[in-house]
Amino acid sequence: MPSIKKMIFLAVIIVILIFFWIAFYYFLQDIGQIREIEASIYRGGAEKATLKLETATDPISQAKGLSGRDKLQETDGMLFIFDSDEPRVFWMAGMRFSLDIVWIKDNVVIGIEYDVPPYKSSEGMPEFYESPGPVDKVLELPAGEAETIDLQIGDRLVVKQ
Repeated sequence: MPSIKKMIFLAVIIVILIFFWIAFYYFLQDIGQIREIEASIYRGGAEKATLKLETATDPISQAKGLSGRDKLQETDGMLFIFDSDEPRVFWMAGMRFSLDIVWIKDNVVIGIEYDVPPYKSSEGMPEFYESPGPVDKVLELPAGEAETIDLQIGDRLVVKQ
């Protein structure tokens, strides 16, 4: 017959394992999740446009981005939010529609790539699009949208809480 100490020790181990399993489950639940937010574009204090955006905040959702979709359904684009300011490189592998890529640092637009076409495997290696400097956010919009909303370098992106 097992001793009381061994049974208590086993029970404590089981409780700890259950705790870590639950914590790990909830941690993994957020990885790869895309959430919707609203953001506004401002120029000189005046609101120029309001956008409904999906966010990509972790490496899994950032790697997937908008690839594999035929079009955006109920949002105006995707906002990639990074933990640090670094030069970023994007490509269009897996994309099925053209995009405008907006480079943002500290909520200020520092560059725009207009009408970036989707990659076709018959074209050889995909083209890479580099930010004009370190950025902490990248906004992907359907091609032509940056021009439609008259987006310019120096405009501010403000995420609504």
